[in-house]
Amino acid sequence: EETPLDDSLVTIFLKVRPQGDSRTNWLEASLEPAPGADVEMFCGPVGGNSADLPLDPTIASSQAELACGLSSASGDEPLKGFPTRDLVIVSKDGKQAFRNHFYIRYRYRPSQ
Repeated sequence: EETPLDDSLVTIFLKVRPQGDSRTNWLEASLEPAPGADVEMFCGPVGGNSADLPLDPTIASSQAELACGLSSASGDEPLKGFPTRDLVIVSKDGKQAFRNHFYIRYRYRPSQ
């Protein structure tokens, strides 16, 4: 017998840290969800002065790792051949850029 919870959405979060080498300073990432699922790449806001960051200074260090997003200008630099200190990850659609890692929000129904 199925209960209403059997078909509720489940959300999981994953951290993705691609491997690069000294000759590769950027890569392109593309995600394709299973039918009926939803997948999204994300990072925290760029810079440390955003209103989205918590006010509690004791968690500032853990929040700093979440701020892995890049501005579109910084994401374009390696595509133009400019050197970068960090690995740059660009979404396949070119709308997002990340530094060294990014996060995935994956939502699905267990019944699928």
